[in-house]
Amino acid sequence: MSNHHLGSEGGWVMVPVIILMVVAIGVGTALLAIVDTQTQQSGKQRKVDSAQTLAEGAVSATANVLAVDHSSAMWPVSGGCVTVNGDLTNASAQPSTSIAAKVTTEIQSRFSGTSPDYAASAARNTTWRVDMCPVQGSESRWQETYLTRTTAAGPSSTAPVSLWVRGQAGVSASTAATRPENSRAVVSKVRQASNSFAPPENFAVGTGVFSTDISATLNTALTNNTSLVGSIVSSTLDIDPLIAASSSNIGVRCGLLTMLSNPGTTCLAGSLAAVAGVTNATGLGTLNTILGIDRTKALGTWTMAPDEAIESWREEAKSSGVYSPVSTPVPGFGSDITKNVSGGSGSGFDCFLGTPTSSQVIFIEQVGDGEQYCNVPAGKTAKILIVERGAVRIQGTFNGVVYMLNKQECTQADGTCSAADREDAVTREVVRIDGNSGHVTGSVWADGAGGAVGIYPALPTSSVPSSSLLGVGSATTGVCGLPAVGAALTTVNSALTGITNLVGSVLSLTASTQEEVRYPGGGPAPSACSLLQGTLGGLSSGQLLDLFGSASTQSIVTSEHRTRTCKTYVLLVCTAWNPWSAWTTRDTSTVALPALLSGASSSVVSQLGGLLGSTLTNYTAVTYDAATVANSAAVMKQGAAPVVGSYRNVGSIQ
Repeated sequence: MSNHHLGSEGGWVMVPVIILMVVAIGVGTALLAIVDTQTQQSGKQRKVDSAQTLAEGAVSATANVLAVDHSSAMWPVSGGCVTVNGDLTNASAQPSTSIAAKVTTEIQSRFSGTSPDYAASAARNTTWRVDMCPVQGSESRWQETYLTRTTAAGPSSTAPVSLWVRGQAGVSASTAATRPENSRAVVSKVRQASNSFAPPENFAVGTGVFSTDISATLNTALTNNTSLVGSIVSSTLDIDPLIAASSSNIGVRCGLLTMLSNPGTTCLAGSLAAVAGVTNATGLGTLNTILGIDRTKALGTWTMAPDEAIESWREEAKSSGVYSPVSTPVPGFGSDITKNVSGGSGSGFDCFLGTPTSSQVIFIEQVGDGEQYCNVPAGKTAKILIVERGAVRIQGTFNGVVYMLNKQECTQADGTCSAADREDAVTREVVRIDGNSGHVTGSVWADGAGGAVGIYPALPTSSVPSSSLLGVGSATTGVCGLPAVGAALTTVNSALTGITNLVGSVLSLTASTQEEVRYPGGGPAPSACSLLQGTLGGLSSGQLLDLFGSASTQSIVTSEHRTRTCKTYVLLVCTAWNPWSAWTTRDTSTVALPALLSGASSSVVSQLGGLLGSTLTNYTAVTYDAATVANSAAVMKQGAAPVVGSYRNVGSIQ
C-alpha cells in the first residue's frame, strides 16, 4: 500500500468492518430467535409430557385402587362408564368410601407437588379424568364409542372382572381451559387377579373354644374323682371318638387365647374337658383320644379363611346359592352366649329352606338378633354353610363345611374386628351338635377368640344300672354302703316304723269298701336299703348319672294304700285286692339323696364309669371328609393389573 493511501482520511477501511458487524448482529439475532422458539417448544413439550405422565399415572392409580377392593361397587359388570374428574388440589366431595374419593386420593398422593407443572397457582391449571367402563365379551381393543355405551351384562359374580380404564390429563399455563395440544389420554384394560383358596387340610374342627358336655351336674364329680376317670377310661377303650377320623386334627386358638383379658376363657370347656384335665394329670390318655384332645393343633390366626375367600363365597351365594341378607335375618331362638336353646322347635326356625346341592353356597348374614340359634334341617347337603352373625344347632345329618364367622365379636363400623375386640371377646357357642343324631360330614369351623363348638352326646334313656352298682341284697356294699347315704336311710327307716302297726290291718269295713296298708308289692317288711335300691333301679341311666354328680330329692315308696269293693248279700262278699285299678294311693317317704360319689366304693365307681362310657359308645358328632372340604374351595379375587397388549394412547376429550 502506498504512502498516499496510508495517509488518506477517506474512511474506506470502516466499510468492511461495518459489513462484518451487520452480519454478526443478524446472525446473533437469528440465533436468539431460534433459541427462543426452542425454549417455547420445550415448554410446550414439557406440559405435554407432564400431561402424558399424569394420564398414565391416573390409570395406574386407578388400577391400584381396584386391586385392593373387589366389591361390585368398584368393579361394575354392566351399565355405563363410571367417570371421575378432579385436580391435584381439591379433595373429592364424595364419601370417603366411594370410588371417586379413593381414586382422587390415590392420584393426588402420587402427583401433588411433584413437579412445577403440577404446582397449584393462579397461573396454572392441571386437571385429570378417569373413565372405568365394563368390558363386554372378549373385546381386546379400546374404542372411544365405549364411553357412551351401556353394557347389558357382564361375567358371573365369581369370575374375574375386567374394566377399560381410560385416563386423561391436561396441563395449561393459565387458569383457562386446557388446550387440546396440552392434553393427553391413555387407556388400558385392567383385570382382576385371582387365586384359589384351598381350605385347611385335615382339620375336622377349627375353633376358638372346643366344648364337650355329657351332663352339667357331672362336671365337679368327674373333675374331682380320679378313680372314676380311671374306670371311664377302662370301659371306653374301644369306642368311637366324638370327632373322627382319629387321623384328623382339631384346631384351637390356645396360643392366641393367652392374650385375652377374660381369664375364664379356656381352650377346652365342659365336663368332658374337665375329665381330660384329670386324665392328663394321671397319665390316662385314652379318654383324651375319645374326645380328640390328643389331636389338637394350635391355630395361628383368628379366622379359618381370608376375607377374599369369604367375599367370594358371599358373591357365589348371591348368584347361584342360598343368600340371606342382614336386612332379612333368619328367625332365631335362644342365646349363643348362655347356651340357651329353648323355644327352637318347629320348621319356623330352620336356617334355610329347600334342598341345596353340594355345588351351592349357603350364606346367612344374621340369625335373629345376631346372638341366636337357627336349626340346620336334617339330611341336607351344601358346598359350605356360612353364618356371619349368629349360631346353628345341628340335630340331624349335614354334609358339607359348617363355617361360623362369629362377627358378633366385631364392633367396628365397617364390620371388622380390632385387636381389642378379640382380646375382650366372650365365649359364644356358635355351633351346637347334640342329641346323638347330630352329625356333620365334612368339617366345622368357628372364627374368633370366643367362637365355641359344642358337642352334647345324649344320655341313655333305658334303665340299666347293674346289681353290683346298687348293691342288691347287701346293706354294706354298693349304694347302701356309701357313708353319705346314711341320713337318707334313716329317713326311710323312720317312715317304715310309722306304718308297721298298720300293715295288714283292715282300716275300714263298710258295706261297700275295705281299705288296708301294705308294704310295697304286698311283700314282707322291707329294709330301707332295699327300698333305696328299688328306687334307684327304676331310674334311667341318665338320671342315675346326674344323681352321682349332684344332690337330688327322690320319692321312695314306703307303703301302698289299697282299697277293694264289697257287697252285702246274705253274706259280705268282697272282690280281690286288685293290684292295679283298686290302688288309690302310694304312700312315700321323700328324701334328699347326696351326690352319690361322696365316699363311693371302687365297685360303685367302676360301674358308674361303665354307664358313662356307654353314653359315648358309637356316637360321632363330626367326621372329617377330605373330598367334601376340598369341594368348598373359593376363587379369591386378589389384586389387579393392566392386561399386556391393551395399552394405547387415544385422543383427548375436550
